[in-house]
Amino acid sequence: MAIEFKTIPVLHGEAAARFVEAADEALEKRGTIDFSTQVAKARAILKRSKMYNKLKQHRKNCEM
Repeated sequence: MAIEFKTIPVLHGEAAARFVEAADEALEKRGTIDFSTQVAKARAILKRSKMYNKLKQHRKNCEM
Protein backbone atom coordinates (compact mmCIF):
# COMPACT_ATOMS: atom_id res chain seq x y z
CA MET A 1 0.00 0.00 0.00
CA ALA A 2 1.54 3.30 -1.10
CA ILE A 3 1.48 6.48 0.94
CA GLU A 4 0.43 9.53 -1.00
CA PHE A 5 2.82 12.43 -0.58
CA LYS A 6 1.26 15.87 -0.38
CA THR A 7 2.92 18.70 -2.20
CA ILE A 8 4.51 21.47 -0.17
CA PRO A 9 3.21 24.92 -1.08
CA VAL A 10 5.93 27.27 -2.30
CA LEU A 11 5.70 31.04 -2.61
CA HIS A 12 6.71 32.60 -5.91
CA GLY A 13 7.22 36.10 -7.23
CA GLU A 14 5.78 39.07 -5.37
CA ALA A 15 4.26 36.94 -2.59
CA ALA A 16 7.67 35.43 -1.85
CA ALA A 17 9.31 38.86 -1.81
CA ARG A 18 6.66 40.21 0.61
CA PHE A 19 7.15 37.19 2.86
CA VAL A 20 10.93 37.65 2.98
CA GLU A 21 10.58 41.38 3.67
CA ALA A 22 8.09 40.73 6.48
CA ALA A 23 10.35 38.05 7.97
CA ASP A 24 13.39 40.34 7.87
CA GLU A 25 11.41 43.18 9.45
CA ALA A 26 10.14 40.91 12.22
CA LEU A 27 13.68 39.71 12.88
CA GLU A 28 14.93 43.30 13.24
CA LYS A 29 12.08 44.25 15.59
CA ARG A 30 12.49 41.10 17.68
CA GLY A 31 12.44 41.97 21.33
CA THR A 32 13.59 40.20 24.42
CA ILE A 33 11.44 39.26 27.35
CA ASP A 34 12.79 39.71 30.86
CA PHE A 35 11.58 36.91 33.10
CA SER A 36 13.76 37.84 36.08
CA THR A 37 10.83 38.87 38.29
CA GLN A 38 8.95 35.65 37.52
CA VAL A 39 12.08 33.58 38.21
CA ALA A 40 12.61 35.37 41.52
CA LYS A 41 9.01 34.67 42.55
CA ALA A 42 9.31 31.01 41.56
CA ARG A 43 12.55 30.63 43.52
CA ALA A 44 10.95 32.23 46.57
CA ILE A 45 8.08 29.75 46.38
CA LEU A 46 10.43 26.81 45.87
CA LYS A 47 12.65 27.81 48.79
CA ARG A 48 9.67 27.35 51.09
CA SER A 49 8.92 23.92 49.69
CA LYS A 50 10.42 20.54 50.44
CA MET A 51 11.15 20.07 46.76
CA TYR A 52 13.76 22.84 46.75
CA ASN A 53 15.77 21.18 49.49
CA LYS A 54 15.66 17.85 47.65
CA LEU A 55 16.80 19.53 44.43
CA LYS A 56 19.61 21.31 46.25
CA GLN A 57 20.79 18.03 47.76
CA HIS A 58 20.56 16.29 44.38
CA ARG A 59 22.74 18.95 42.75
CA LYS A 60 25.37 18.54 45.49
CA ASN A 61 25.39 14.78 44.93
CA CYS A 62 25.78 15.20 41.15
CA GLU A 63 28.78 17.54 41.54
CA MET A 64 30.78 14.96 43.50
